[in-house]
Amino acid sequence: MNIYKFITILFFCLVCTLAYADSDTIILSDDKSSFHIGNTISYYKDDTKKLSIEGAASLLKNKKFTENKKTYISLSRTTSAYWFHFKVKNVSKINEQWYAYI
Repeated sequence: MNIYKFITILFFCLVCTLAYADSDTIILSDDKSSFHIGNTISYYKDDTKKLSIEGAASLLKNKKFTENKKTYISLSRTTSAYWFHFKVKNVSKINEQWYAYI
């Protein structure tokens, strides 16, 4: 394969990967074992504690979740329930389990 064709294919793959993974997407990869995901999370405070998964999905679709802009998420002490949303893309070649500690 000539070098120009290789570079063109490599560039195309890079552009497609960047287009698929927004800046707010958590990328799981082999070279990193932990992530600070606070600035990729959005959340909804459910004071009733009765919101269903369908209700939360509807609120998310209607942009009712609050985007966390800080590195860490800081929520006040409350008796309310919180719903969290974040995007994850797994590009790791290692078959392992990933955990989210919130």
